[in-house]
Amino acid sequence: MNRLTKVLLFSTLSWLLSPSVQAQKSIASSVRQITTDTVGHKWLLGFNYQTAVWTTTKGWYLHPTGFRARFITASPQGVLYTVGYDDQIYRDVGRQFMLVDSNYRARRVAIDRQGTLWIIGLSDEIFSRRDGRWAEHPGDFRARELVLDRSGKPYIIGTDQRIFASTGTGWQLVKNAPKALKMAFDNKNRLWLIDTANELHGEIKAGQWNRYPGRRSREIAFGPGQVMYFVGYWNNRLYREILTF
Repeated sequence: MNRLTKVLLFSTLSWLLSPSVQAQKSIASSVRQITTDTVGHKWLLGFNYQTAVWTTTKGWYLHPTGFRARFITASPQGVLYTVGYDDQIYRDVGRQFMLVDSNYRARRVAIDRQGTLWIIGLSDEIFSRRDGRWAEHPGDFRARELVLDRSGKPYIIGTDQRIFASTGTGWQLVKNAPKALKMAFDNKNRLWLIDTANELHGEIKAGQWNRYPGRRSREIAFGPGQVMYFVGYWNNRLYREILTF
């Protein structure tokens, strides 16, 4: 057994034998992005930028509009939002996508339970929209990624790849978090991230992070219960795992 084989075998066993996750299962291929809601719906963005929807009866199928998007996200109640090729924000209304607001363009979008829309603009600034009114978040920060925790509190990955949490009047550095490319919250409101080497980390306790070896990832999302989804770094396949802690 050569050294490379030993390294790969060790990495695989380290993951599969971990007490915190069950062995992964591939459920889709050629995935650019995944988003979920709190009910169990899943949407994919493929490498052709088309959106696919999951149903328990049909499996994956293309969204009936054939709409192509740069980014997708779902509200907790299961409404799909997209950033189109024109950088404008659209909402899924069934057989079509409706323009949300023609005055703002975005790179990233997130929606809380009250319907407040959060975006990262084309110049990396952070805005929110409530009752039709837009406001820039205080603190004069710029961001690459944006997610909301289960209470609707925004977290960002800054242009320096560090993670910050909103204080309402500014941004506070998340303690001990590795520099990150992507992040998501699980259903216990624990923050997970993909670091700059595409390794997966979870914040098990406040300020305490665990690295999960052997699974380099591009994207991460969570379904109901303790279901975790991630897109593999090497093959762009979507995997499903069950967390057991």
